[in-house]
Amino acid sequence: MKEIKRISIVGTGNVAHHLGRALKKNNFQIDGVWGRTKKNALQLADDLKTISFENINDIPKSTDLIMICVSDSAIEEIVDTIPNHLPIAYTSGSVSLESFPKKDKIGVFYPLQTFTKSRDISFDSIPLLIESGNEEFANSLRNCANELSETVRFTSSAERFQIHIAAVMVNNFTNHLYHLADLHMKNHHLPFAILKPLILETAEKVQDVTPSMAQTGPAKRKDSKIIEKHLSELDSQTKEIYQMLSKSIINHNTK
Repeated sequence: MKEIKRISIVGTGNVAHHLGRALKKNNFQIDGVWGRTKKNALQLADDLKTISFENINDIPKSTDLIMICVSDSAIEEIVDTIPNHLPIAYTSGSVSLESFPKKDKIGVFYPLQTFTKSRDISFDSIPLLIESGNEEFANSLRNCANELSETVRFTSSAERFQIHIAAVMVNNFTNHLYHLADLHMKNHHLPFAILKPLILETAEKVQDVTPSMAQTGPAKRKDSKIIEKHLSELDSQTKEIYQMLSKSIINHNTK
């Protein structure tokens, strides 16, 4: 089993930024960075104290792993440009390994977390989901992941896809509700910050009890009078979301 020591990064977004830093911190050699936008590639390369590749074909043949950190829609195109003999891992939650039947050493290295460049985050507690059809390569990816995180798990493409769906619900959808609440507070000249202790308690509560047990509020109580009062204050789009979620809460609490 070949040990992964030298890694080339493809991509310059949030995942590339944080994963590159974590790899560098854990003494992996970053051979270089390639990105479609030269300026962004240069910035990330400078941050990681490495070089920026002018062309993706400039990635050295001696690199142990090419880590592809790009949008799901761009992965297949990028993979097709890389010679078959070079080991590849990509960081997608939803792209199946079955998309690359001709590639031998290809795998998934999916960090289950939300990333923003401006926020520091420790990889120690981030679940890293690993997959490869090549058992030896899968073990190499696992060993690499073990250097970054305490939670490493082999996960099939089908399992990872279902996890990604749930992740979108608890992260992306929840954050959008924060955005709608922020707009509502601004419309009434009220500070969003007053809601932050509630946001934290809601997130912390589900560490100890199930989401079903943690559910509270007017829909859980089937308090139609309060629900109607709230709806009367909302714009048409937010009202539709409020109604849909209230109906779902009521339905799940009558079973």
